[in-house]
Amino acid sequence: MMRMLRWGRAPEEVAPPDIISVDRALNTAPELPQEDEPHPALKGRERACLTLEAVPPILKRLRAHVHSMSETAIAASTEEDLGLRALMGEDYEDHLAAVPAFAPKDGDATISLLGEKARGLRVPLDTGGDYAIAPFAITIAPHGLNLEPPKGAFALHREVAETLTSLTAALDRLDGAGLRYQKDHAFLLSRVQRLKSPETHQNGTAQP
Repeated sequence: MMRMLRWGRAPEEVAPPDIISVDRALNTAPELPQEDEPHPALKGRERACLTLEAVPPILKRLRAHVHSMSETAIAASTEEDLGLRALMGEDYEDHLAAVPAFAPKDGDATISLLGEKARGLRVPLDTGGDYAIAPFAITIAPHGLNLEPPKGAFALHREVAETLTSLTAALDRLDGAGLRYQKDHAFLLSRVQRLKSPETHQNGTAQP
């Protein structure tokens, strides 16, 4: 017996199973990142680079200040007049008291590296670890420049000699910190440039 079809209604078309599974997969697949979307680690590395770029001018000004303090101490080391040495000692103490003024203020990005209570920076790497940037506290305390005011106002040549030794060590610390921060900046800048390279965008991965 021939099956009758209702007038005006077309028979339902059933899609093959493989087509249905593909449609479902397309509807439930996660969205892929856009080609121009920045790498997640890019912003943090760029921010660290900007912070490091602001450090050298501060250290340069501080070094010039400490160098002027050493010139005062050198002059005192050859001065025989006790009264003049006492005046030089007072001048040295004034310069020493001005050192904290070179430290960054609250809200400054460099406070994480140069503040009195700085703890440094940690920049995430693609390997899952962090790149650590050590702090250099701008303070006369032992964890900074490690400088002490002269107890006898340069009354003794021995005290002047000890002050000169401390100043030389402080200048070496400043030079060492400046060199380390240059290397930190060069390393992170190379990683920023790598994340921005066309190959990184195409492959979707980057080296640490």
